[in-house]
Amino acid sequence: MYEYHLIDGADLGQSDPPVWLVTEGETAIADAAWSSTTQWFRWAAPDISRFRERLEVLREVGKPHLPAWAEDFRL
Repeated sequence: MYEYHLIDGADLGQSDPPVWLVTEGETAIADAAWSSTTQWFRWAAPDISRFRERLEVLREVGKPHLPAWAEDFRL
């Protein structure tokens, strides 16, 4: 099962659009889980910080191949 966090293209005209949670399973379920993009960033910030710390450790120990998620992080 996968979860996706996305902004609906129909909401792009809003200054701070909601972020939808789409859960894939037997049937996809969509829910406006965060009322604004700002709220989503506040929710995600601790996880992003932990991923950044993990990436720094991986680089320090000289891992030759970093995980795919690390491609989007800048230190």
